[in-house]
Amino acid sequence: MGLHGGPVAAGVVDALYSETEGNPFFLAAIVRHLVSNGCDLGDAMAIATRKNIPEDVRWVIRQRLSRLRRAANDLLRARAVLGDGFDFDVLAAMLGDDAVPPVGPLDEALAADMLREDGARYRFSHALIRETLYAGLSLPMRQRLHRGAAAAIERVHANNIEGHLSAVAAHYRLAGSTADQATATTTGTGPAKQPRPSSRGNRSPSIGRQSSS
Repeated sequence: MGLHGGPVAAGVVDALYSETEGNPFFLAAIVRHLVSNGCDLGDAMAIATRKNIPEDVRWVIRQRLSRLRRAANDLLRARAVLGDGFDFDVLAAMLGDDAVPPVGPLDEALAADMLREDGARYRFSHALIRETLYAGLSLPMRQRLHRGAAAAIERVHANNIEGHLSAVAAHYRLAGSTADQATATTTGTGPAKQPRPSSRGNRSPSIGRQSSS
């Protein structure tokens, strides 16, 4: 690792590569962060006993997010709520401006390597980016965004909603008491009960890939 300037133990290289998924932005930032906190990267045991590498990654993510404009952060938070992958049309509808798609904020998120293109969809470049964004949302904000996600999927896929009913239902359930029952009844997917508290804290349950296809 040229960024460190000294010998790096093979076990340290493997651990950091695994936690950062090889993302060069995160890898460089974490090396600097660890060294500045006195971690000897030449000692494999030093990294083996460090239990909070994922938190180090989250620290890097929060630092990078703080450098983005508000519109880009809004787009990334919406993406975090949507789930695995998404069509750009669904995201634009969720952000409430179908007529003026958020191309600028999307380009900013891509340039910062927060998102990566995957065909016609966009995915986070690291799983912890979504987790960090989602965990940072207050309950009312998470519920509002899930309601918006359900409505956006219904609007964009109105002509073939059958293939997206499970995703719409999942978002309405996570929207809890904020969901619009009148809107939900058009597809029979309205929320019946507030979801039970999850042992995973602020992490959302998996919302199938079809939520954004």
